Amino acid sequence: MNNAVQAIPKQIPLDLGIEVQKDINGIEMGVLENGIPYLTQRGLLPGGKDEALKIGTLYQDKQLPSP
Repeated sequence: MNNAVQAIPKQIPLDLGIEVQKDINGIEMGVLENGIPYLTQRGLLPGGKDEALKIGTLYQDKQLPSP
């Protein structure tokens, strides 16, 4: 018998606002209210704005199955 307890993944909302967001040398980045630094989609991609638009379009076009 397997008596292992299964954990149910649960995502909780993080209500974090943006303290500051800037474009430094073409890299978009910022800091959240809790002090965590982040890069935007455009900041993560070496190809800059054009690559970010392609990735954004792919993400928006993705069709997720209905539950």
